[in-house]
Amino acid sequence: MSYTDCIKDIKELPHYREYTCSNCGHSQKAYILLIHAECEKCGQRGKLRRYESLGAETEDIIDAVLDWLGEGEDFKAALEWKRLRDSYQE
Repeated sequence: MSYTDCIKDIKELPHYREYTCSNCGHSQKAYILLIHAECEKCGQRGKLRRYESLGAETEDIIDAVLDWLGEGEDFKAALEWKRLRDSYQE
């Protein structure tokens, strides 16, 4: 996968995924980055995605970026960059 394919995949990734509980059949949505979710109807915990080495899924790449963003001042700097970037798009 090229980096341009990766960027395209990230831009097209929805924020939520629809899944059906394997226990009761209830359909619901869950945030796309969650690895596990609990059924709203029966409480059964289900696995929504793999957690593999970097590159196995687009979600894994986003996880790596979130790790890279860090905490504290590093995270604040990243949020400031996002604010500036967003202002350029207007």
